[in-house]
Amino acid sequence: MAYSSIAHMGWMSAIVTYNPPMMMLNLFIYIALTMTMFLALNYLSAKSTSTLSMA
Repeated sequence: MAYSSIAHMGWMSAIVTYNPPMMMLNLFIYIALTMTMFLALNYLSAKSTSTLSMA
């Protein structure tokens, strides 16, 4: 997730100079998807990748 976050921030910083509303849309979608993923992992009480296969 850390590398993905860094990559998304790089794309958003490149987009903001050309189309700020598109960058905001990208940011909101990224936040929504990331929050959904972490809420699902929290709900499943996943602590490792092996516990994900049992869910």
